[in-house]
Amino acid sequence: MKRSTIAIGFLSLALVASNAWWFYHAIDAGITAAYRRDAFDDTAEALAQSLAVARVALGPDATRSSIVAAASKAARHSDSFEKDGALWIGQLGLRFNESGRLLSIASASDPKQ
Repeated sequence: MKRSTIAIGFLSLALVASNAWWFYHAIDAGITAAYRRDAFDDTAEALAQSLAVARVALGPDATRSSIVAAASKAARHSDSFEKDGALWIGQLGLRFNESGRLLSIASASDPKQ
């Protein structure tokens, strides 16, 4: 009788521990999937903005306002702000010279912005 009680107790503890392990990994997988989806969405937005800006900026009559409009249209949120000499719209930072010509583009995921 005592041996079966010990075996049942051990198996019950093992079952609880394995269920806790599975629960932890299920939660971890869900969080990882959410972060992966956010990273995918950010990358897709940056690509769409880059292509939109490239189409406009390569034209001979490209202006600052037309480039900004193209970047804003391709962004999920068209809010913009200035930081370190760049106009940030969505995932892209656009640097212009005094005459309104596009000098460079930075991405929010660039390690050296």
